[in-house]
Amino acid sequence: MEQPLKRRSCIQISQRIGGAANPGPQPDGYRAVARHRRLGPSALAVLGFFSRAREESHMHLKKLARVLLIGMVAFSVAGYLESGSPDTENAEPLTNQAVIKLSKEGVNEAAIIQKINQAVEVNFLVDAASLASLQSEGVSQNVIAAMTRKASIQARETAIRNYQARTPKLTVELETPTGTIGLKGLDGYKSEARVSRSLLFSTTFALKGAKAEHSISFSRPTILITTVGPLEDASTFFLVRLNSQKDERLYKMGSIKQVGGSNVLGDVPSEGSQVKFDANHQSTLVWRLTPKEDLKPGEYAVMVYAYEEQGWKIFDFSVN
Repeated sequence: MEQPLKRRSCIQISQRIGGAANPGPQPDGYRAVARHRRLGPSALAVLGFFSRAREESHMHLKKLARVLLIGMVAFSVAGYLESGSPDTENAEPLTNQAVIKLSKEGVNEAAIIQKINQAVEVNFLVDAASLASLQSEGVSQNVIAAMTRKASIQARETAIRNYQARTPKLTVELETPTGTIGLKGLDGYKSEARVSRSLLFSTTFALKGAKAEHSISFSRPTILITTVGPLEDASTFFLVRLNSQKDERLYKMGSIKQVGGSNVLGDVPSEGSQVKFDANHQSTLVWRLTPKEDLKPGEYAVMVYAYEEQGWKIFDFSVN
C-alpha cells in the first residue's frame, strides 16, 4: 500500500511542477491569490503592513520633494531681494540730501552703502565743502567714501560714452538733387578663385542679393566718405561696377598694389570693374568723390579700405 501512495505523490509533484512551468491562461490576480493562500494569517498581516508602509513612504517622499522645491524657490527669491537690484523704477538720481536723510533716519550703514553702489544714477557733490557738510550732518566716513567712489565711477563711464559718441565712424553717403542717402557697409564673401592668363591669382567675390537695398535715379551722384582717421590721398577708395548673376552681385579682386600710399600691400578691384572719379578733400576726415562720367543703370559699390579692420568695407547701391 505504501508504494502506490509514493507513486501518487510523485505524480502529484510532477503535475505541480509542470503546472508551474506552463500554467496556461489564468484569470488576473490568480498567481498572487495562489501565493497568498499558501501563507498563514500572520504572514499575510506582515505582508499587508509592509505594503502599506511602502505606499506611505512613497507619499511622504513626494511631499518632502514638494516642500524642498518650494523652499529652494523661496530661498532664491529671498536671496535676490536681499542682494538687491538697480532701482530702475525710480528715475531720480541719488543725491547728497537723500543720503543725509537716510543717515538721520537711522538706516544701517551697510544698507546705505548698498543703495549707493546699486544706484543707476547719482548726482553727488564731492567737493571739499560738500564732503565737510556731509560729515557735519552725521554721515559716516564709510558712506562718504562710497559716495566718492560711485561719483568717480560714474564720471569715468560718462567720459567714455562721450568719447565714443565723438569718435568718427566710417560712413558713405550719396548726395543727389533729391537728398542724401546713407549706405550700409557690407562684407563680401569669396565666390570663386582662379588663375588668370598672366599667372596672377584673381579672386571673384560676391554680395548677396541681385539688387542693392538703396537705389537712386540720378546718374552722377556725389559720394561723401567720412573716414576714421586722416588720409593722405584717395587711393583707398574705389567705385566699382558689379556684375549681377542670379541672386548675387560679383566683383573681382586681382591687382596687387600699395594701399593709401603706405607699406600696406593688398588686392584691389580689377581695372575692368573700376569706375573713374574725381576726389576732393572736403575736410580732415571727409572726402567728396564725383564720377567722371554718368553711371549707367546697374549695380555699383563704393569700396573703402578700413585700416582698423585690415580689410575692405563695401557700400552698395543701384542706379535705375
